[in-house]
Order: sequence, then structure tokens, then C-alpha cells
Amino acid sequence: MPVTREFDVTVTGTGRPDYSPRVDVGKPILTENQTEWSDLWTTENDYGGRLPPGTLTVTMYTVPTGYKLHLGGGVVSCEASCIQNIALVATPGILGDFRFDMQGQIIFSPDSAVPLEAGTALQFILYNNDSVARHFSVSLVGTLERVS
Repeated sequence: MPVTREFDVTVTGTGRPDYSPRVDVGKPILTENQTEWSDLWTTENDYGGRLPPGTLTVTMYTVPTGYKLHLGGGVVSCEASCIQNIALVATPGILGDFRFDMQGQIIFSPDSAVPLEAGTALQFILYNNDSVARHFSVSLVGTLERVS
């Protein structure tokens, strides 16, 4: 025979669920002295479209005088499945070391992002760990801030 229990529910709060029924936009809000920044490098521009096995160091961007660059993230890709590696390097040292298979996301949280000062060269070291030449692309985004 089933057991039935009765109990009272005490209402607290607003009666709304613990989640918000809206979507927060992830787009940054820029001030007057900030602009969106992005850069794309591919092997289409160099090496006949294919990077041979080994490493390659590329200076992707140099922060202009009077500006500061805040990196937001990026995407790196390779045409074939093989664990590859990319290291982002600037004057303070290594900004990030990322491994990926075909496509990888480069993510900087606000706590880990280091603004790059004027004159700083942003470089990446790309590792082709495959035994044959491959097509790669590196895309980075961020905010360029005018400081003077």
C-alpha cells in the first residue's frame, strides 16, 4: 500500500528559478580610446602553402607607439589530425603554450591576460610535429588601447 505524506512548502525569495532566462552578450564594450584588433597568418602567405616539419617563429604584430594591446584569444588550425603545438611569446616571456589537434582555441582569462606595451613584438612559435608539410593558420583577436 503506497504511503502518502503531506507537508507545507514555505515560500522564500521571488519564486523565480536560480538561472536567468536571458542571454548575456559576450561582446566587449569598448571605450573611445579602444578599437577591436585582429590578425591572421596562414601558410598560404609563406612556404608555398605548407609548413615543413619542425618549428617556425613568426613576428605577428608589433604594438605601435602610444598603444597597448590586450589579447583576448584566438584560433589555430592544421589541416590534418596530429598533435601540434604553438607558443605565444612577447617581451615579458611566454604568454601561452597550447597543444591542439587540427584546431585549438587560444583563450586568455582576464586574470591571466598580460597587456603588451608599445614596441612589444608579439611572436608565435609554431611546431609542425607531423612527418610531412602541413597547412596552418593562426588568428588572434584583442583590443588595441590608445594610451597617449
